[in-house]
Amino acid sequence: MTTSDEELTRLTQAATELMENVQALNRESGQQFVNLSKTAKFNRRMIWGLTASFALDVLLTILVAAGLLSLNDVTDRVDATQDTQKAQVLCPLYKLFIAADTPENRERAKGAGQNLEDRAKSFEIIRHSYSVLKCDEDPTN
Repeated sequence: MTTSDEELTRLTQAATELMENVQALNRESGQQFVNLSKTAKFNRRMIWGLTASFALDVLLTILVAAGLLSLNDVTDRVDATQDTQKAQVLCPLYKLFIAADTPENRERAKGAGQNLEDRAKSFEIIRHSYSVLKCDEDPTN
């Protein structure tokens, strides 16, 4: 073989080696594109999932806020009802009970056989309840 044949053989081998390297690079690039495609698909799913989760979070926050506003309204109505009940029912009733605790009525109760200690405890509870309800502070009572 001559020098030009040797060079030609060497160049052919180098070209063959280069083609094999290019084909290997193409295979690796193809696999990387497949991996990138899978990762992109997964990322899109995650983004949609996060978007749906955020939307659900906003919806639930709105529902909870509406529920709290409704609960606040109900609480205000219950408070108003309790104030009315206190002012129109309980305070006048306790006032009548307290007014009924007179020395004459104690004597009648004693004559009727009532236990005066139990009666005194009952009236003490009534007075305490009258005080707790602040009936003595309300000018309408």
